[in-house]
Amino acid sequence: MNKLSAYHHSPSRIVLLGDAAHCTGGASGQGCNSALEDAAVLTELLTNSNLNVEACLLEFSRRRVEEGHALLDLAVTANQPRAAGLRVAYLVINGLEGLGHKLLPNIIAPPTQNLLTQTDLAFTEIYRRKAWILDRIKASNTKLGVFSGY
Repeated sequence: MNKLSAYHHSPSRIVLLGDAAHCTGGASGQGCNSALEDAAVLTELLTNSNLNVEACLLEFSRRRVEEGHALLDLAVTANQPRAAGLRVAYLVINGLEGLGHKLLPNIIAPPTQNLLTQTDLAFTEIYRRKAWILDRIKASNTKLGVFSGY
């Protein structure tokens, strides 16, 4: 799994969509959703491009690369805390968030997986909301020498 800096190649007018651009490994359940979002964004841009394909492709990459990076980070980080203590803490936090959100939905945010599967929030926004724990998992996994997805 790699983090690409662009999802297009202008001279050949090739565009990468879905797993070709941002593979998630299936853990987050968002592969199909992100592919459909890619297609919708590309369709919108091409429809409104006034035949300026180069500008359309650049804008597509500008919009979707950051989302693809966030999706990969969510899939790899949220589903694979490697340190035993952090793994237990993450499971407890998710359980408390799940229960807390049911009891106090206006105060406590749902767990990460619920945000991925039950909302239409951008992947960058989901990561931003959960960065306080996901960044710790990512740092811990890196310290342990675990493949972090890029």
